[in-house]
Amino acid sequence: MKKRFAFVLSTALLFVLFLLSVSAADEPLQDGNFYYTVNEDGTATVTGIAIYLGELNLPSTVGGYQVTAIGKDAFRGRNALSGELVIPETVETIGDGAFAYCSALTGNLVIPSRVKSIGDKAFQNCTGFTGSLVIPDSVSSIGQYAFDRCYGFTGDLVLSKGLSCIPFSAFTSCSGFQGKLVIPEGVTEIAAYAFDGCNGFTGDLILPKGLATIGECAFRRCFGFNGRLVLPDSLTSMEEYVFSGCYGFTGDLVLPKSLSKVPYSAFKDCRGFDGTLTLQPGQDISQYAFQNCSGFTGDLVIPAGVKNISFNAFSGCHGFTGNLVISEGTESIESGAFADCYGFSGTLTLPSTLKTIGEKAFSGCDGFTGTLTLPSQLSSLGIRAFENCSSFTGNLVLPSGIKQIPEACFAGCSGLDGRLTFSPATTEIGESAFAGCSGLSGALVLPDTVTVIYDYAFEDCRGLNSLSLSSGLIVIGNFAFSGCSGLQGTLSLPTTLRGIGAAAFYGCSGITGTVTIPKTVEILGQLVFFGCTGLQNISVNSQNTVYKSINGVLFDKTGETLLCYPAGKSAGYYAIPETVSEIAPAAFAYCSKLTGDISIPASVTTIGMEAFVLCGANRFYVNENNAYFSAQNGVLFNKDGTTLLYYPYGKTTSSYSIPENVTEIGDTAFYGCRFLTGELKLPAGLKTIGSLAFGGCDGFTGELKLPEGLKTMKSSAFGACTGFTGELVIPTGITSIESSVFRECTGLQTVTLHDGVNLIMDSAFYECTGLTTVRFPSRMQDIRAYAFYGCINLKHAELPKQLTTIGDMAFFGCMSLTDVTLSTSLTSIGTGAFAFCTSLTDAYCPGFPPQRWGALAFMPSVTIHYYENFNVGSYAWTTPLWTAPNGMQYRTKPIDMTKLDGLAPSTLVVTKEGSVAYISGRIPHGTTASDLADQFFAGTFSFFQTGWIPLDGDAQLKTGDKICLHSEGGTYFVDEAVIVVTGDINGDGAMDVLDLLRAKAMLVSADGTYAEFLAADIDRNGSLDAEDLTLLLKAILS
Repeated sequence: MKKRFAFVLSTALLFVLFLLSVSAADEPLQDGNFYYTVNEDGTATVTGIAIYLGELNLPSTVGGYQVTAIGKDAFRGRNALSGELVIPETVETIGDGAFAYCSALTGNLVIPSRVKSIGDKAFQNCTGFTGSLVIPDSVSSIGQYAFDRCYGFTGDLVLSKGLSCIPFSAFTSCSGFQGKLVIPEGVTEIAAYAFDGCNGFTGDLILPKGLATIGECAFRRCFGFNGRLVLPDSLTSMEEYVFSGCYGFTGDLVLPKSLSKVPYSAFKDCRGFDGTLTLQPGQDISQYAFQNCSGFTGDLVIPAGVKNISFNAFSGCHGFTGNLVISEGTESIESGAFADCYGFSGTLTLPSTLKTIGEKAFSGCDGFTGTLTLPSQLSSLGIRAFENCSSFTGNLVLPSGIKQIPEACFAGCSGLDGRLTFSPATTEIGESAFAGCSGLSGALVLPDTVTVIYDYAFEDCRGLNSLSLSSGLIVIGNFAFSGCSGLQGTLSLPTTLRGIGAAAFYGCSGITGTVTIPKTVEILGQLVFFGCTGLQNISVNSQNTVYKSINGVLFDKTGETLLCYPAGKSAGYYAIPETVSEIAPAAFAYCSKLTGDISIPASVTTIGMEAFVLCGANRFYVNENNAYFSAQNGVLFNKDGTTLLYYPYGKTTSSYSIPENVTEIGDTAFYGCRFLTGELKLPAGLKTIGSLAFGGCDGFTGELKLPEGLKTMKSSAFGACTGFTGELVIPTGITSIESSVFRECTGLQTVTLHDGVNLIMDSAFYECTGLTTVRFPSRMQDIRAYAFYGCINLKHAELPKQLTTIGDMAFFGCMSLTDVTLSTSLTSIGTGAFAFCTSLTDAYCPGFPPQRWGALAFMPSVTIHYYENFNVGSYAWTTPLWTAPNGMQYRTKPIDMTKLDGLAPSTLVVTKEGSVAYISGRIPHGTTASDLADQFFAGTFSFFQTGWIPLDGDAQLKTGDKICLHSEGGTYFVDEAVIVVTGDINGDGAMDVLDLLRAKAMLVSADGTYAEFLAADIDRNGSLDAEDLTLLLKAILS
């Protein structure tokens, strides 16, 4: 028993001793500041550090053992370690994560010449290393993420000749490397993301001859390469995004024959290639493969055997300049494949094997010429497939396999100038399918199989001269044939028709005779025959349950709604039937041959929009028992006469006095009434002017004087009233200037907007070519797109101080503007806002750059003046050049804070006798010292009258007063100027007969101060003449 116990005890002791020895062997040893373990071959692996602060100098021996390896995660995350990293020459292995995230290590990283392997993430995120990185030829293995995000390297990257694979993300985002990248000949594989984001490499990228595989995103965003890309003949596989975003490559691109597939987004956005693209037979072309490679030139040939051209494969490649040849074997061209390749200038050749063309496949390819020949096997067309391919010519023949013409498939193909031939199997013609094909000619014959013509299908196909609708047609959509002005003769509607959409035949002025509405029609949209000026009668089948015709005029079945009086129907008088309670919108529009009276019965309660626009009638008569409407001297009003609804377009008298009790002028009330001439006198109590109320009334002359109580002017109210001249003053009740309200009022010279106006809408003063001066209110915040487009004589436009937005093209082509001052509040300036303002040399910007700066906001010749305290921060002005967000550069110049003409560049002041500082502004009567000070952007100001007597802030300014800019402490003046108030010639603060006498004396004797002459130059043409005296007298009398 004792022997057995002794045996068990001894065995247990041996086991414990074994465990202790094993534990001691696994426990790292320490030598000084370093931990290590002893390898089986008697060498050491450094595994960590005791104090990880300061410089890291690795020893070549620890505990008497030679260091041959850096262990896994040995120094990982020790970001307090700093200085240069010295790895001893004895090291052969650098383990996984050995120095990962040691971001404070700096200087050159030298890999010793005995190193054979570098582990996964060994130096990941070591962002402090600089200089070049040389991987010695002894290295045969680099791990994944080995140098990931080491973006501090600034020199060359030299790879080991012993490598056969560059692994996953080995150098991802090492964006600091510069110079050429040379990949050794022995490399057969470059794994995914290997060089992703290494955008500092330059020169050519010539890949080694033995290379077989390139992984996903391997060279993505390497946009620093600025030479050739050479792919070896050995290459058999590339993965998606492989060169995406490498927009610096130039020259030709030749794909190797060994490559069976061009992968997804492989060369997307490589816009720098400026030579030809050579593809190989049988290569599959994947989605986005060459999208936005806009530099390729010459012809593009898709070789034989390419079965499919994928989604957006070549979209945006607008640099191709020749023909596009798609060879035999291609069966499918997917959506967007060649969209916006507008540089092609030759022919498009499609193979006979082609069966499918996808959505927008050739959209925007407006350079293709010659005939568009669609293969006979084609069975499917996508929406917008050939949209805006405007240079194709000749006939267009649709193959027999095409049954539905999809939406906008050929919209905008305006160059097609032959006949359009449909497949006999066609059943539907999609929305806008041929819209804008203005060149199509001859007869349009629709097969009897067509049942639906969708909205806008043939809009503006004005070259077509006859129309034969299919016998099985059920629906004609909205605007389906609008603008087809070339259609001639009678219109025959099939007996199967059930619905005609709104404005379906709008503007088809060549349709003549009688149109008969079949019994089957249940729906007629508004304005079906609007503008069909040749249409003489509308007949309705007597069995129709919804509509009827009375004497060639269209009504609903009850006779209560008059829908359409044919625009070509001649009559000297028309009495609306007494059953009618409603006159539909545009019911009598364009009825120029109805030249006499229109009699409105007592039963009418509703008159629709534009019901009588451009109707030739010369007089309205309203039954005196009508409770809603009345007529006065042949003009149509509401019952109490406060709203003027329609002035007869056919009335030829040259003058008309609007009754004083009128408070509203309705939409299109005087539209196109060109017989009216002379001055337009509006009633004092007028509150509202409707849309197009006076549009096209170009006979009016003189100044347009708007009543002070006016509250609303709707869009285009005075559009194209070219005869108005002089000054336009917007009343105080108007808060916004609506779109196109004064568009093309070419005679207007000056516009004054009061303080309540906060918005100018689109095209409000579009091409007001006579306009020279606009006075904006200081609180206005928004000037919309095209507001002053083409105002070529606009010289004076001091922009509001609280303006936040200037829309696209707002001042485009204002060729007389010489300088512009933006507001400190401006956050957005639109595309082309001041483009082609050819006299504009300077822009004064008192705040930070607007957050939105559209392309060509100013021409590049403009110098931007800014205050120096706005040149700090991430988005600020810079000197001597400032780069706009769109890449355009402008010259800049800091403003001298000690000069009035810099601080207030649009104030009218005289700096010294005979010299005007800036004359682009005007100080009106009633301006106080505080008002004027508010116009300045910086500085401290004092105002003085004659004798240097100070003016307080509420004092009204006079000609001859002085404004002085003084030093920050107020101890001395740094600049001063004399103030000029227009019309206040003698400097007493008033504008009265004394100023008129003084101006007359100056005109006779030419004697006066420069300030007096400026004050007397009312029309601001640079001279004092009789016109100034006339204008001054008018101002005094008013």
